[in-house]
Amino acid sequence: MSARKRVLAWLFGGVALLAVGIVAMFLLARGCTSGPPPPLVLSKETTWFTGPLLPDGGIDWVAAIAAEAREEGLKDEENGAPLLIEAASAFVSAWTFAEQQEPYASAPDSTNAYADIEEATEALERGELEAPHVDLLLRWLDANAAVFDRLRAAAERPGHFLTDAARPLSLVPTRERIRPYYEWIQAIRLRLAARAARGDIDGALADAATACALARRLGSPATSVEQMQAVSWEVAVLEQLLRFVRSGSKLPADRALAAVEARPPRWTGETALREALRAERLVATSHLDHARFADEAQLIPASDPDIATLRAFRRADPNPPFRRLQQLFDSLDQRLLDSARPAQDRLGELHAELERRYDASATSKHAFLQSMRYSLLSDDELALRFVDLMVRYQGRIIDRCIADWLSLTAKRDALLAELAFLAGAPARRDSWVGEPLVVTRNQEDGTIAVSGALIELARGLDPKFDEEE
Repeated sequence: MSARKRVLAWLFGGVALLAVGIVAMFLLARGCTSGPPPPLVLSKETTWFTGPLLPDGGIDWVAAIAAEAREEGLKDEENGAPLLIEAASAFVSAWTFAEQQEPYASAPDSTNAYADIEEATEALERGELEAPHVDLLLRWLDANAAVFDRLRAAAERPGHFLTDAARPLSLVPTRERIRPYYEWIQAIRLRLAARAARGDIDGALADAATACALARRLGSPATSVEQMQAVSWEVAVLEQLLRFVRSGSKLPADRALAAVEARPPRWTGETALREALRAERLVATSHLDHARFADEAQLIPASDPDIATLRAFRRADPNPPFRRLQQLFDSLDQRLLDSARPAQDRLGELHAELERRYDASATSKHAFLQSMRYSLLSDDELALRFVDLMVRYQGRIIDRCIADWLSLTAKRDALLAELAFLAGAPARRDSWVGEPLVVTRNQEDGTIAVSGALIELARGLDPKFDEEE
């Protein structure tokens, strides 16, 4: 080996030893200073809610939400959530019901009951009572009659707040809270179609009122995901009603309008967005609180490089990360709920705001390099990174759903405006900025068009805005 090569070998070797030494120094220093983290100071600036507490010291989020509802004057007997829990336990899905009936109960595995149910569902939505397998659906609807009674009673109560749920609040509400609503409203819509096709106008309108009221009474807190889904269900009911009204059936437009407006939306426009951001804050904070005590395997896979951030969060002072989380949501609130700025401008800036702060590409895909970088950070720095990772995930949910929520809200406004026009009722205003909606009928083909500021904004965001769901 030449002298030059020996010098380079020693140089690179020395650099490598120095790097390893620095990493070892940080790791040893971290190990020497390990100890129980300081206690979390519960306050509006850290956890939003300050109690009640669970035995391990974490906040009982479900009880806190219930207590907040009671402070607002909602009594336990006015809470529709217990009736919904009863309905969920008694409800039988169409697939389960079909598998218990002939010929499916004794048929070989190759028999596709699911395809039959899907085909019959589409036919019943069109009011085709004689189509294949529709009779099976009608018997299934009859079997769930008691569930529909529970849902109607729940929809008549002024509010739904959580009374029984696992800690923490769900980061993916669809799985735990939204799916039952989807199945119930789909079933009620099918019974609405069957009743309208049979000429049972009173029954059809009662089902329409129940379905819309359920969507408008979705539980508290209502995240952007839940509000978006709730509006989509209401849109589906309105589209179905309008199909029957337009078809010249005996379903009168004025009574249909009265049925769907029997219960006003719980949140509209600015208040809907305010509630969505409040709910996202509570969900994220409850998960950060949960991360202090839960089995780490339930939160992050051991092979994930970000497991280091979770472990550092548990060793660090918890107060700065909790304050950081509230500050992030405070900044979102200020940007989106600043009444001094036009509502459309604030919503138009939402995507850029979220993409800047919660861009998923900011996470390194190289596990080894990421782990090396982690080793050079203090526990406090990694704890703040854990908050950023979690809020980035939460931010992607908000970013994806707000645009859909906005488009669906405009679509609901358009459908209600058309129904009001057919009923001879006064013109409607949009549910975001309160501007009048303009309804016109095409003299050549009889089609009805609705326009307004919110609707035009939604048409620009969604090319399929005018298509039926």
